[in-house]
Amino acid sequence: MKASPVRYDGLDLFRGLSVFSVVLLHVHTLTGGDASDVILRIRDFGFPVLIMGSFFVMAVSFDQKPTRPFGALLRARVVRLLIPSLVWSYLHWVGWWMARPLLLGEPAVLPPLSLTLTAYMHLWFLHMVFGMTVALAPILGWVARGQLARWPVVATCVAAAAGSAIWVEPRLLALVARIDPALEPVAYPAPDLLHCIELIAPFLAYLPAGLAIGLMRRSIDRWYLSPAFRVGSLIAAAVSFAVHLSPMHVPLSREVYAIAVFLAILRPVTPRPFIWARALAQWSFVVYILHFSVAIVFASAFAWMGFARTELTSIGGGLLVVAISLSAGVVLRRILPFDWLLPLVPVSSKGTIVPTIDHTGTRVPAAPLPD
Repeated sequence: MKASPVRYDGLDLFRGLSVFSVVLLHVHTLTGGDASDVILRIRDFGFPVLIMGSFFVMAVSFDQKPTRPFGALLRARVVRLLIPSLVWSYLHWVGWWMARPLLLGEPAVLPPLSLTLTAYMHLWFLHMVFGMTVALAPILGWVARGQLARWPVVATCVAAAAGSAIWVEPRLLALVARIDPALEPVAYPAPDLLHCIELIAPFLAYLPAGLAIGLMRRSIDRWYLSPAFRVGSLIAAAVSFAVHLSPMHVPLSREVYAIAVFLAILRPVTPRPFIWARALAQWSFVVYILHFSVAIVFASAFAWMGFARTELTSIGGGLLVVAISLSAGVVLRRILPFDWLLPLVPVSSKGTIVPTIDHTGTRVPAAPLPD
């Protein structure tokens, strides 16, 4: 039987870890931690992996279905990204800035227009992915159908990623600071245009980086047949991790660290040990959508009980918030069985034949995954 395309089980594993890293960031900062603390620098690969993974998978899906109509893709992205982002933006707002103030005897705050344009706090990520995937879909379709040469597009994406990190990001942040030097955190979690630019600018490089890696996946698969490349990818990730955590503040260390980790997790592996990771990856968007309100409740209870924040309380609190968010998502999906409300991330189907790499470096088909 012919083997199907390689499964990127490491990507599933790190998708779950990436969502936890976002939860950890919010729990840590909401309980009094600083965004520059080492515990948050360790997980600096997290959000970039979510972004690169989204565009990597998009490039792979176009290679697998090069004739997919643009209208079908647009409908799928609207249902899976835009609608959940908009619906949960308003649900979060109604809960925290209308219902809660009224219960406390305070005036309710109506949602601003920026809530629709930029989404509620953390959900701007879904808005961004929706807009960019729709904008880039025609280019990926042309490449997949052979109407546009692949390697010039890869080179353009690499140049765009480097240019975004080196030139675009600092200038956008400088522009925001020049327009409003006194820019403070938003009073309510619906960023205006300047805050939206400030949020997105540090992550722009990872969009073309994910596309470039996705378009190169066949070459990367071949490179991983070499033991030298398999070892080298792990060494590169470890070195970039050490440099990023060092006190030297090396420019672009975060981008190099995140990309090195992403390349390392594309290593083909035997799938069975990672079956549990697929379940976590499947529910990662559910946790991402729900966790922020849970994190605020946790931080409020944490402050009320007078606990002292430590790295352990941040990690433990992050795990607790993930568990509560996941449980709430399971219950909500049973009560309100609408896939678009809390979408699951597609992972490999049952019975998929998954190729792997044996001890000699040869790719061989593995047995079907169990039901």
